[in-house]
Amino acid sequence: NVNAVTFSPCGEYIISASNDATLRLWDNQGNPIGNPFTGHQSNINAVAFSPSGEYIVSGGEDCTLILWDTKGNLRGNPFTGHQSRVTSVAFSSDGKLIVSGSSDGSLRIWDLKGNHVIAPIAFSDVWVDCVAFSPDGKQIVCGINNDPLSGRGFEGILRIWDTEGHPIGNPFTGHCDSVTSVAFSPDGTLIVSGGADSTVRLWDQQGNSIGNPFTGHCDSVTCVAFSPDGEKIVSGSFDGTVRLWQVDWVLWLQIACDRLRHHPLFKNPETEVASQACEICKNYIWNPSIGVQKLYEQAMQRMKDEENLENFLASEEKIFSAVLPILNVAIRFNSTHASVYYLRGKCYAKLNNLPQATQDFQKAAALCQQLGQTSSKEYQEVIKFLNQL
Repeated sequence: NVNAVTFSPCGEYIISASNDATLRLWDNQGNPIGNPFTGHQSNINAVAFSPSGEYIVSGGEDCTLILWDTKGNLRGNPFTGHQSRVTSVAFSSDGKLIVSGSSDGSLRIWDLKGNHVIAPIAFSDVWVDCVAFSPDGKQIVCGINNDPLSGRGFEGILRIWDTEGHPIGNPFTGHCDSVTSVAFSPDGTLIVSGGADSTVRLWDQQGNSIGNPFTGHCDSVTCVAFSPDGEKIVSGSFDGTVRLWQVDWVLWLQIACDRLRHHPLFKNPETEVASQACEICKNYIWNPSIGVQKLYEQAMQRMKDEENLENFLASEEKIFSAVLPILNVAIRFNSTHASVYYLRGKCYAKLNNLPQATQDFQKAAALCQQLGQTSSKEYQEVIKFLNQL
């Protein structure tokens, strides 16, 4: 069996991992390059290219990880520490770290010499079946599943960790069977997971399920990935199919609204449901500036309400995490609202996510300049923040 494949970052090469304990390098026309990579003692379950394309890491049933160059030479000794099969591997975006998951119930972070960067993150009676780094390399998402012999059922969860081993937020729950695959969106704001329950699920970083599960597969989902633009998800399954899903629910809402624009119910809504649907289309699709302003004001009011509470400082992180989804939706409807980027940047700064805060403040500053709003309070605060970096 071929258990894992991946493209090189440049797209010119493919690496495959097999039950014959070898890796094979191919060009993108399917021609093998060089000899098989040998070094593992048993089945190889996972493989990944480094972002530079210089290195390849693999993990196998022999409980080890091996770092290779593209000619099949081992870069040092195998990484040892796992007590059971390695199920998944991934590189950080800067190529300096590797994360691995194992059926020994541990998540391990390594440098390129095979040293543990932090103590293993270990659990009892579970398997870590899938791992992925966020695009900024600061977070790791993993799928954690009960050991089939534990007698505790098969429900799997997702968890996010920082690279120092601290859990972020609460577990993501929803799959009613094992979580088999995970991936971050290119902008790092969304996570997709596939499960043995035959579903694909979309989440925000706070663990909120976005929309309903994607259903259509009739057997376990084995792999998921985002398109480079983040607008589509591809999934593969034991049912022998590959399916393509549309991530952008705003696009689907636009399609629905445009199809209903001339429907008699929209011209003369007679029920509360019809009136609400009409308002949503008018305020968020046909004239999004109205709806986005409402969402912005909703987020501002939420923060002002909380500021009046005595325990504001104690609950601050929870408050800003709750406001983020509102602002994310606002940006999906209208990506030219400078104040929304400004407010979201403040939330990320309060949550110590400085890369995302910087990105949002830079976007807010650029929009203010385009719109001639450089005298606004938001613009002045944004420039002050950026100058301090």
